[in-house]
Amino acid sequence: MSENDLSAGPNVFRALFSYRPRETTTAEENFLTEALVYTLRKSPSATRAWVRLITRNQLEPQSIRWDTQSLLESSEDDPLSIPDLQAYGTTTEGKVFKFICEHKWKAQVSLPQLEKYSKSFGKGEVRHLALLYANDRDRALASQFNPPPGISYGCWKWDEVFSVLSAIAEPEPMLQEFLAFLREVGLSPGQPIAKKESVECAQGMAEFENRKAFRKKLLRYCKKLAHEFDWNCVPSFFENQFDGRDSYGRCAIVRYRDGIGPHLALGFYYDVSDHKLALLNPREGIDLKIRLIARPNRNRFVEPVLACLRSRIPELNRRHATVHLRSDPGNGNDHTLFIARRILSEVINDGQTEIQQIENIYGQLRDWCSALFADDSVIENLKTIKGHSGGKKR
Repeated sequence: MSENDLSAGPNVFRALFSYRPRETTTAEENFLTEALVYTLRKSPSATRAWVRLITRNQLEPQSIRWDTQSLLESSEDDPLSIPDLQAYGTTTEGKVFKFICEHKWKAQVSLPQLEKYSKSFGKGEVRHLALLYANDRDRALASQFNPPPGISYGCWKWDEVFSVLSAIAEPEPMLQEFLAFLREVGLSPGQPIAKKESVECAQGMAEFENRKAFRKKLLRYCKKLAHEFDWNCVPSFFENQFDGRDSYGRCAIVRYRDGIGPHLALGFYYDVSDHKLALLNPREGIDLKIRLIARPNRNRFVEPVLACLRSRIPELNRRHATVHLRSDPGNGNDHTLFIARRILSEVINDGQTEIQQIENIYGQLRDWCSALFADDSVIENLKTIKGHSGGKKR
């Protein structure tokens, strides 16, 4: 099945993920676990492929049952004793087995968790401990764990799981849905950004379908940045987050606080029609940027804020940023309180992998945020900015 066919149409996982009733209390890892297990229950071929992956082709299941978010039988009431998934069953040879699987998406790998899980297995069973993680930076830590004798341990990145499941010759409909969801949220392998497609977008040369595909790739990068990296460089004032928004010529992670302060957008700037700010060099492609957005009709007198932001420009310049503030020559959009940019192709290399490019992008955005918010007076001044209630967010 082609990539377009796989991602087209309604998708139960997209729908459920978009309308989680309690955003602040339902962890992404829990959702991902339930989606995986539901798929495995519906798809025998996915179950066989998943078991072969987890056991490194050591066993073939005859029967299996799944248990999610349950306390380990041998542990006390301890938050670290609730693995994401436990599976029990028998093999075609009549052996009893047990899997314990921990799933990470935004959360970091914890070796104490794995240590506790490894001590909970019973005797007389084939024992497998597995860790699925999203962040490449966790690979080395995940590989450090040494299980006790008799326990098989393995760790895999989610895109490896995707590759195994997508190799199934005749996938059931629910498996197709799950694979489409993994691709949409950035948990599948992806192609890196090529300078050619960035230049074509910047110069308005890309055909409609190519431009659409490029913007979809930018949105994927934003989702991976949002989910797989630590944003402690952004002050806690910006307590809410949209994982990726593509509008008004930008594709970005958006951080904000309800009712007060500007929006902070971190990501890509590819179309000048709304921003009314020329790209740095369209012959080299689109820009990477961070931007503070404030509605001008609610924030007419912002000179003290601009003066504070202006004091940060020299440090940002040293970190390869070109900065414009509201009313600066060249900045024609009064919603732009502050914008710092660099040509994207200078941050990423054409021959790098997707994850290498994303890590470079994260490093540059983190560096800019660290410079911008190094002075506490910046946030104090931004607190005087009125929020976006009652109008469009631009």
